[in-house]
This record gives sequence, structure tokens and C-alpha cells, in this order.
Amino acid sequence: MTAYPASETGDRESRLALNEALARDANELVDEVSGRWFDPDEEVSFRCECVRGDCVALVPLTREEYVSVRESPLQFVVMPGHEEPSLEDVVGYIRAYPLVRKVGRGADIARETASG
Repeated sequence: MTAYPASETGDRESRLALNEALARDANELVDEVSGRWFDPDEEVSFRCECVRGDCVALVPLTREEYVSVRESPLQFVVMPGHEEPSLEDVVGYIRAYPLVRKVGRGADIARETASG
């Protein structure tokens, strides 16, 4: 499990970036476990990786699609409408789901908290 820097949780941008990092960690576990039961092209329900701490939306992706999200530690997949333009740029779509890339302090946190 990723260690999150406690000193970083004070400002809004850092807290929101940590929300995404936590969702990413949960999704990495989903991907790892689902690999035992699902084919790479079969859909799996991943958590929306948006900045909202209370978001419970699920994004249906194949494991192959999810791997493409993880190509960069700065990328996250979110539900449409869950983008946060002040903290991230939309860099593409996986079907209808925005692929966002963190910028600024959020990018630093995304790198610091990435596993691997």
C-alpha cells in the first residue's frame, strides 16, 4: 500500500490529488485480483478516479483499457462531468470516459504516490 505524505494534506489541491491517488490504489488492487478471473478484453468495474472524496461511481473498463490509463502516473480515468479543470487537463477519452492528466502540485503528488 502506498504511503501518503501527511504533511501534504493541508492545502486543497493536495487533498484533492490524494483522493485520486487513493482511488488509483484501489483500482490497482481491482486490476490485480480481476486478472485471476477476467479475460483482458472483459469489462471490470473500476472506481472513478476523480478528486471527489465521496464519489462512488464505477467506470466499466476492460483490463487492457485500464492498463492504458496506468501508462503514466499522472493519468486518471473519471466519469463524464467529474473533471476538475483547475487541477487537471483532459488528454483523451476511453470510450465516453475522460482521461485526465494532473498538473501542478497534483502532478507532484501523483508521482510521489504512484506504486512501482
